[in-house]
Amino acid sequence: MTKAVDAQVLQVLLWYDQPEIILLKVSAVEYILAVSSALSVNDEQVFVGGGMTFSRIEEYQEGKFDLRYALAHANLRRYYTFAFDGFQESVSLSKLVKSSDILAASLPETGFFSRDHHDIELVQHRIPDAVEKFNVDGGWELGEFSKFYSQVEDIYYMFNDIDLYDNPATSLQTKATISKAFDRSWGGGGSYVAFYDKIANDNDHVAPLRVSGIEYHSPGYVALRAKKKPFDSMIALLQAYAENGLETRKAFNALNRFMSFSGMLSSDANSAALTPVAKEELSKLANGLATFLPGVSFMSLLQMASGDLIVASKVLKSIFKRVERLYAFFEQGRVAYEGLDTSPLVNED
Repeated sequence: MTKAVDAQVLQVLLWYDQPEIILLKVSAVEYILAVSSALSVNDEQVFVGGGMTFSRIEEYQEGKFDLRYALAHANLRRYYTFAFDGFQESVSLSKLVKSSDILAASLPETGFFSRDHHDIELVQHRIPDAVEKFNVDGGWELGEFSKFYSQVEDIYYMFNDIDLYDNPATSLQTKATISKAFDRSWGGGGSYVAFYDKIANDNDHVAPLRVSGIEYHSPGYVALRAKKKPFDSMIALLQAYAENGLETRKAFNALNRFMSFSGMLSSDANSAALTPVAKEELSKLANGLATFLPGVSFMSLLQMASGDLIVASKVLKSIFKRVERLYAFFEQGRVAYEGLDTSPLVNED
């Protein structure tokens, strides 16, 4: 006889004449997503559920897979059945084997996603809280859409990293995770790709950026679901570049020339080997560029890079390059965002 397990009822996700889908908590590391049993006459309202990790629930809430897939691929192949009348605060679970008829018969049809029931309150605070829309026009190739989104994603996640790191409430463990992304060779373009990939992976569970819609009939739009604060910071950065593009590029060129001539762009460049004069000049030029990039504090980047002047400066340069590439889409007239004034840059050199 299988041993019963107690579980806390967290939320009824769907209720018709009776509860249909519910979320349970077994422990701090195990949850259960359950559906009303298809083999029961439901006099006792029998349910069938599968074990879930927190990250698995997040993925389901984000629409990465439907309910049928979630239940069919339960964590550690753990399945349960139990009775629930809709009002209990806890239930008693009995284990099922994956091959049981009751499980096979209770799986929902393909195509039932989290959007079809209430939002899961357990992860609601991690879900993007705004839908932002870019209007698109002109001629596009498929790769250009990918390039546009890539620049948006890199800048967006960088701002969220900065906000997290500067927040006094952020744990030391989270700050250490952020700093770990800065710990790489920085030998060239590939290392920058790896850096931003690491940032995206670290931020995906706390501030995910998702495409929520694309329509392209010239004109059309690209809609993104995002956290409002880092998205607004990105728009403010684009506006600053629209207004001070020439000065920003001059500050970047000055920093880039100095680092290039001093050998600081090589993969084996070592901040510890810099002379006091070189450190002072590098700090001055980096801060000079940062003044044209609102929301990007060079001091914050330096702390995130564990005090490594060269790495922090390389990250600062990479942010500028992404802003420059992203702004080109707006300046060309192929992308527009309401409230962002992106007239062609004035006072060009």
